[in-house]
Amino acid sequence: KQALDAVCEAHRLGIVHRDLKPANLFIRQAADGGESLVVLDFGVAKSVNLDIEQGLQQTTVTGLIGSPAYMAPEQVTPGVSVDGRADVWALGCTMYALLTGSLPFRGSDLLALAWEIRNTAPAKMSGSVSPALRTCVRRCLERSPEGRFQSAQELQAALVAIQPGWRPTS
Repeated sequence: KQALDAVCEAHRLGIVHRDLKPANLFIRQAADGGESLVVLDFGVAKSVNLDIEQGLQQTTVTGLIGSPAYMAPEQVTPGVSVDGRADVWALGCTMYALLTGSLPFRGSDLLALAWEIRNTAPAKMSGSVSPALRTCVRRCLERSPEGRFQSAQELQAALVAIQPGWRPTS
């Protein structure tokens, strides 16, 4: 929930993270003993705001941007532009990993992984994941960006529908 709140705020500001994964989600201990999740490493973020984007472009990057196991098909396809739906994909991969203990795509090397992401359906989710949550994760992992949730806010709404007591904080 807190990761999705942070992604929604970044998208509201016109920033696409492009490298969401469990390793970039940190639990912060507050002085009062409470915990909160913080999304870190906006190092490869992209802005849809041209003024902000110029500030983010410190160097020219010509290779893959992100962590391959969490990259959307458009991120592993040369010359294809990336928007917030790539972050929705990465959140889907993260939810899949948290719910099953494994990744949805498991190529033996970078090329095999990229091929799987672009051409195959994710591995079936096993365990006691509810059908509604499975459907939600599968929609995050649609190969076509048009088939995914169109925004992090739309994903939030779907999760609220699955668990009505859950409310976004943003």
